[in-house]
Order: sequence, then C-alpha cells, then structure tokens
Amino acid sequence: MSRQALASCGDLSAPQEADTICKRIYMLLERILDANDYTIVQEEIIDLANELMSETKTYDILFLYLYESLMSLNYAKALQVGKLLLQHEAVLHAIATEKYATGATLN
Repeated sequence: MSRQALASCGDLSAPQEADTICKRIYMLLERILDANDYTIVQEEIIDLANELMSETKTYDILFLYLYESLMSLNYAKALQVGKLLLQHEAVLHAIATEKYATGATLN
C-alpha cells in the first residue's frame, strides 16, 4: 500500500509539523513506506523511541508492535502503529493539560 493510499488518514506534510517525538517518528515511517526500506532511518527511530520511553513507559506496547511491523516488512502496518503513537501522545497531552489546569500533579 502506498503513502498516497493512506493520505486520507491525515499524514504530516512538512518537517516543521513534526514538533514532537511521535510526529518525528511518524514522518520517518512515511519515509520508510515511500522507500520500502526501514534501514534508511532505523537508527533514528530507535533513538527517538528510547528518548520517549525514558520519559514514560506507556508507549512500550506500541513500540513492540512497531518493531514487529518493521521486522516483517509490513510498512503500511508500521504507519498505522505510527498513527496510534500520535493518538496516544494526544491523550497524554490532554491529561497533562487538564491536570495542569486544575493544579494537580502527574504522580
């Protein structure tokens, strides 16, 4: 499946839009899909995943799914996992924003 076929799912279109780790990973996954080769950005994804997981472990299962998708060369599925990363990031941001607005702490 090509990136064009997935375009209706809201792909990021410009690097400056990738202002979070999950968005950067998603853009790298788009590059993988276009090139049909995960090795071109493998190290970048690993570095970004490690950086993110050093902050919160809530992404662990998604990175497991991402790894499995990349190792099976299913790049369309990897891009779908990337969308899940973006959704999870949005949920965490909403929770943090709500807690901040109410003065609660994130323990």
